[in-house]
Amino acid sequence: KNNYNITKELSNKNSIKIIICLMISGLIIRFYFIPFNLPISLDAIDYFAYAVAMSREGIFPSGYILTNFGWSSFLSIVFSFFKESEMLELMNIQRILNTVISVLAIIPIYLLVKTFFRKEIALLGATLFLFDPRIIQNSILGGTDSLFILFTILAILFIFYKKSSLIYLSFIFVALAAFVRYEGIVLIIPLLVSYAIKNRQQKIPNIKLLVGISLFLIIIIPINFINYEDTQQMSIFSQIVHRGDFISGTIIENKPDIDDEFFATNENHLIIFVENAVGGFIKYLGWVLIPTSIIFCILGVIFVPKKVTKNKIIFGVFFVFLALASVLAYGRGFQETRYLLVLLPIFAL
Repeated sequence: KNNYNITKELSNKNSIKIIICLMISGLIIRFYFIPFNLPISLDAIDYFAYAVAMSREGIFPSGYILTNFGWSSFLSIVFSFFKESEMLELMNIQRILNTVISVLAIIPIYLLVKTFFRKEIALLGATLFLFDPRIIQNSILGGTDSLFILFTILAILFIFYKKSSLIYLSFIFVALAAFVRYEGIVLIIPLLVSYAIKNRQQKIPNIKLLVGISLFLIIIIPINFINYEDTQQMSIFSQIVHRGDFISGTIIENKPDIDDEFFATNENHLIIFVENAVGGFIKYLGWVLIPTSIIFCILGVIFVPKKVTKNKIIFGVFFVFLALASVLAYGRGFQETRYLLVLLPIFAL
C-alpha cells in the first residue's frame, strides 16, 4: 500500500510538471504571435473601450456595448492599476490577459478528461486544445471567447466531481459565463438536466438544487439590473427574448427585415435560414476540427462504446445548447469560426 501511494504521488507530480511545461510552451507560442506594435481590432476594440471607460468612471458606462460586458468589467479592474499607461500598452495588457486565460483553460480540461480516462489520455486532450491553431489565433485577439470557454468548461467539470457539493460551482460559473456572453444563460437548462439525471432518484428538488439556482440568480439578477439601470440598455434576458422574436417573426412568420441582407425580401425566410445554418455549421465545424482534432474525433466515433450512458446524455445536451448560438449566427449569415471554439473541449474529451 505504501509503494502504491508513493507511485501515485510521483505520478501526480509528473503530471503537474508536464502541465506546467505545456502551459509555458503555450504561452511562448502565443506571445510569439501577438502583434504588440499594433492596436487591437474587430470586436475586441469595443470591449477595450468599455473597459477603459469603466475603469475611469467606476460604473457600467453607456454607449459602448449592449451586453456581454463581463470581459470588459474584468479588464476594467486590471486597467485601474495602469491609469497612466498609453492606449497601446493597455491593449497589450488585454491581449496578454486573454492569452493567459486561454492557457489556464487546459487545467479544467485535463481534470475533466481525467475523470473518465487515464492521466496520459487527459494530458493528450489538454494538449489538443492548447495547441489548436484556432484557439491560439483567437486567444491573441483580446475578445471574450477565452474567458467564456474557461467558465463553460468549469461549469461542466464540477458536475462530475465525486464531492456533490461542488455542483454549486457549476451554477456560479454558468452565471459568470452569461455575464461574459449573454447566450451562456441558456446553459442553465443543460445544467438542470444534468442535475436531474445525476439525481433522478430524488422525487422532489432537494436543498442542493435550490441553493444552486439561488446562487445563479444572486449573480445574474443584480449584475443585469445594475447594468440596465445605469445604461438603459438591453438586459441579458431581453437579448434572449429579442432572438426569440427574430425566430418567430422574421423566420417563421416570414416578415421582411430591411436591416438584414438575407431577410429583407419576401422570399421563404425559413428555407434561407436553414440552408445558412446547416451549411455554415457543417462547413465551419469541419474547418475548426482540421488538422488535428478531426482525426481523433473520427476514431472516437468509431471506437467509443455505443451504449447510451448518463454521462453521454449530459455531454450531448451541453453540446446541443452550446451549438445553438453558432446555428443561429450561421443562419443569419455570420461567417466566423469562433462560435464553435467552445465545443473544442468536448471534442477533446
